Amino acid sequence: MDFEEFNAKAKGLVAKIIEQNPIAIIRFGSSIRYEDYIPGVSDLDMVVVSKERIRETSNDLGFEYFYNHPNKFVKDFVNGNPFIMNAVLNGKVVYDPNGFIESLKELSGKGLVIGPTEDTFHYIIQGIGNQLSSAMNRYFSDKGNEGDKVKLLRNVHSAVRGVGIFYAVASKGELPDGYSALLSKLNSSQPELAKFLKSTREYLVNHHEVSPEKSDRVLIGNDELGRVIQTAENVYISGVPIVNARVRTNELIESYQSQRGRLEQTLAVRLNNVEFNHLILGNRNERNYVFGLVETDSQQPEMIEQEVPKEQLKNAYSKLRILV
Repeated sequence: MDFEEFNAKAKGLVAKIIEQNPIAIIRFGSSIRYEDYIPGVSDLDMVVVSKERIRETSNDLGFEYFYNHPNKFVKDFVNGNPFIMNAVLNGKVVYDPNGFIESLKELSGKGLVIGPTEDTFHYIIQGIGNQLSSAMNRYFSDKGNEGDKVKLLRNVHSAVRGVGIFYAVASKGELPDGYSALLSKLNSSQPELAKFLKSTREYLVNHHEVSPEKSDRVLIGNDELGRVIQTAENVYISGVPIVNARVRTNELIESYQSQRGRLEQTLAVRLNNVEFNHLILGNRNERNYVFGLVETDSQQPEMIEQEVPKEQLKNAYSKLRILV
């Protein structure tokens, strides 16, 4: 749907939520800016603050509802949660009858320091890794439909945008207001990253032209989609200093596979970007294994391998918190 139709539907959803007595509603992201909006790809980013959970949020705009109690919302804002900060500082307040959001903004002029914190970087790093992990799992899944391909490419674009935001926050101490603003900043400071960020957006816009081939997907990088993910991960591990340990992780896993025998099929991948764990679920010789690197209290992370019986395979997905 075009920009006007999308926003008309968004207003309808906002009206439905207002009937359920929220405290405030903020819209943000590409769907509020014509120049950033991508038909058929952009979804509705919105924060709803309320004392009680909102029950009715059904929509076809890609909006996922998360419960935001006002106390936690304020805490996240002050602690530098980039998702909440971006919504408050760069978003469009569409409902705030008692001035809840405005009062938060006013606090910055009364002595409260509002800006990125150490937690901001952890949130950004974790978000990048989660997007890449989701992209990998969609790549190795058996769905292969157009909708899943769009989600995969959105994951990649979001991951690369996250790397750009990391640079922007680290150098300027501020969150860029949307894709266009971020691209403008990167063009002057990180031109190669800006170029790749722009290309991931072009993949999204022209997603129908990206080959959906699913043959031989055991190792990532065997086709166009895989190479896009692989390039994004390379940008991540080389561009964000705190995750340089991931380079060593990938080397160890590569070495481990060469010694034990490569997986015949990759079922899922889990990247934990706080503890730097990297786990892979796959099979070889008709047996399922989970293996990878797990950080311990010692200097050297521990490499693990564990066979997973078929009847426990579904449970393994759940325990690893893997998107499938």
